[in-house]
Amino acid sequence: MAIAWKEFWSNSTPGTAALTIAPAADDFLIGVAFSDSNDAFEATVPTGWTEDADTGMVSTNDNASLYACHKKAVGNETSVTFAHQFGVNFIQYVASYSGVDTTTALDVAIVTLASSTASADTDLAITPVTNGAAIAYVFGADETTGDDVGFTFSTVAGTTGAWTTRIDQHAAFYDLAHGSAIQTTAGAITARCARTLTGGRLAVLYALRPAAGGGGTL
Repeated sequence: MAIAWKEFWSNSTPGTAALTIAPAADDFLIGVAFSDSNDAFEATVPTGWTEDADTGMVSTNDNASLYACHKKAVGNETSVTFAHQFGVNFIQYVASYSGVDTTTALDVAIVTLASSTASADTDLAITPVTNGAAIAYVFGADETTGDDVGFTFSTVAGTTGAWTTRIDQHAAFYDLAHGSAIQTTAGAITARCARTLTGGRLAVLYALRPAAGGGGTL
């Protein structure tokens, strides 16, 4: 798996942020943007991408927002831009996966969460139907303390391989993390993201169908 991320912290200045990417042809790309508290985030679907989730402003999570989309890479992409309508604090993220069936990439519908519950663990459940699916979990936390936090990804139901964790954090009340694993036994999976501090959070979970002839790779 190749991965890129960029933190864009614009405060009250409207604008856009281009995230540099360099995928191989036929890679599967996932793009996610999280807004900070009390800011409206109106995402524009990047050209050639398909929207998967748009929570809009979630009032129970201090008006934070989550936006997710995907596309099959043609191999000449150099950047992706999430345009926003208002002055907003947000973090954007793009991951590029190899070994994914890009004809029918999504093994099941993605799962999203919007909650302000002060819990250290966030569980999302998904049921891939193809053995060897890649499980991708992206998690945003609206922290109440303004401190960076630690993230641990694991599977509490079903079986996957080892989780790979990438973290992009901002100390001013909002953090983002990503975990990926390859499923080793077909069936229901509950993926958990544990963190060291409490606060509202938004999350999205994907199951990606592996390409014919073998399981996915990270």
